[in-house]
Amino acid sequence: MGAFAGAGQGAGINALKSLSGSDVALTEAQKEEEAKLKARQSQDLEDGLFIDDAMAIDSEVAKIEFGEKWAEQLGITEEEVFNDPRFATALQNIEEIKQEGMAKDLRFKHRDSFPDEGEWNKEHEAEIDQRQRANLANPNSELGAAFAAWSKANDVYDTSEQTIEDFLSTPEVMDLLAEDNIDEGRAPYLSALDGHAAFKEQEAGRTAEESAQVLGATASLLEAYNTAISEGNVLGVATAEQAALEQLSPAEWANAKRNNKALKR
Repeated sequence: MGAFAGAGQGAGINALKSLSGSDVALTEAQKEEEAKLKARQSQDLEDGLFIDDAMAIDSEVAKIEFGEKWAEQLGITEEEVFNDPRFATALQNIEEIKQEGMAKDLRFKHRDSFPDEGEWNKEHEAEIDQRQRANLANPNSELGAAFAAWSKANDVYDTSEQTIEDFLSTPEVMDLLAEDNIDEGRAPYLSALDGHAAFKEQEAGRTAEESAQVLGATASLLEAYNTAISEGNVLGVATAEQAALEQLSPAEWANAKRNNKALKR
């Protein structure tokens, strides 16, 4: 038994002796990293508790209690507690939650005058397609220049739907259009609804004279837009769009086009 134990101990000693300097250094480095990780985790936990406590303040009494609690826990003054950057973070979080709640209230208020999400997605895709076609027709645009170069390289000079689809499906062009193809989930729809709600709020505050001026300007813009559409003039459509966005917000112009389509049905 003693011989066995002695052999085991000797092997252990030999194994330790066999550790190179780099092995020992690595072990020490690992210990140091573990210590840093634990310190970060402890700090993250403290940050989370501090911010959660700050966000839970709902009265002057609660604020006083918060200051006293964290001053004692951190070993600092109450003034320093409220000057802590984490307290500012908590206030910012509260404000963001408040703003998000107000945005949701406005979305709900103006939802009936805005397309359902599925309809809006179709509308949005049509606008992207329209913008791409306008850029294709404009030789000075990056997409138009690429289309001209591709046409010459492939000896293809018609502008049929199939030709355009062939061009748009090339890897180089898909890279050019990468921004249009990013899947952002529901964010674009909600952003558009927010814009629509803001426009509706602004519209409600206009005087009769201001409303008449906007309606007159919108009618002129729609006339130019409709003419370009009827003539199949994609560059004319782009020009009309640009002119409209110099006078109206994107949300108001989108609403005008929507109403314009409804009147034609």
